[in-house]
Amino acid sequence: MIARWRETFTTNQESATEIETTGRSEIAEAEWEIWQDNLLYGVGAGIAPYERVKRKYRQISAHTEFSRLLAEHGLVGLTALLILLASAWRTYQHRPSLADKGWVGTLVAWSRVTMLHAAMRVVAVSFIFGLAFVEWQNGVDN
Repeated sequence: MIARWRETFTTNQESATEIETTGRSEIAEAEWEIWQDNLLYGVGAGIAPYERVKRKYRQISAHTEFSRLLAEHGLVGLTALLILLASAWRTYQHRPSLADKGWVGTLVAWSRVTMLHAAMRVVAVSFIFGLAFVEWQNGVDN
């Protein structure tokens, strides 16, 4: 059973270290190079796929939101990532109960993991991330 599972995620049965990322690592590597060359402002929104073609990579949409933000928006994108991270951490810290903290942690974790493989192409990512900041109340005050 483990051998079948390994075959699903590897390109070579001999080595489980060669995990197939369906091009995501190649895209992230190209976006890292783009960011290194355009550190301050990035290449602009939506320009990274065309910039990857210039660098002999495939023209494909980003699959990782984090690398896309860096490549297309530079330090402004890095700042946006840090703000998202800090606001999620602050919200988690200020929740009064363990159940509230559990909801915040779960919703933020789900959205972050989804950003690693689907970027922000699916509206559910931002919607779920936004739900983490909602303060739920029990009952109705009259």
